[in-house]
Amino acid sequence: MNVYSVLGQAAARFGDRGAVFLGEKQVATWQELHDRALRLASSLRGTLEAGARVAVASENRPEIIELMFGVWAAECVYVPINFKLHPREMEQIIDDSGASVVFASPKIAAALAPVTPVPIEVVGSDDYSARFACAPRHPGVVDPAALAWLFYTSGTTGRSKGAMLSHRNLMAMTVSHLADFDDPDDVVIIAVGHDSRELRRARKMTCAP
Repeated sequence: MNVYSVLGQAAARFGDRGAVFLGEKQVATWQELHDRALRLASSLRGTLEAGARVAVASENRPEIIELMFGVWAAECVYVPINFKLHPREMEQIIDDSGASVVFASPKIAAALAPVTPVPIEVVGSDDYSARFACAPRHPGVVDPAALAWLFYTSGTTGRSKGAMLSHRNLMAMTVSHLADFDDPDDVVIIAVGHDSRELRRARKMTCAP
């Protein structure tokens, strides 16, 4: 099992349809997203072992999607970090998770550099773009109980604590979601982390597949 297979199946079924959008602009089709994630996986496995933790700290931008699936295709662990945290709070998550590398947007990379010894790569930089010159690496099968996602929750006292989600956990949640939203033409807005002003703007939008 590897939760990355969800993207592989989507690329096979809907290859030339839009997968990632920035506003009204289409950034990538399902096949393009699939290809970029596999190239990123190849680059990651050039320096990281299976099971390595990869942290991502960035505002909402298209690269987050390819990073998430690229990390899974590399059989590594995805560690998302809330970009609204203070740099010291981010550093605590980076340290606690044992992250081997941090991918960060330019603004967050500048804030993190003074507080963490972990290598930081700027998303969208020349070094980041160079990763996609690698040949695609197809993901291997991993133990269903293997860690896939290390999610630091704010629903706690004191410092954030990492919730450990396995490939089996994520696949079960995905299947449960599809049982309720199983029309391939559906468009779903995920409002987690958005403030009320963003939600009001979202209600005014007309979404099309």
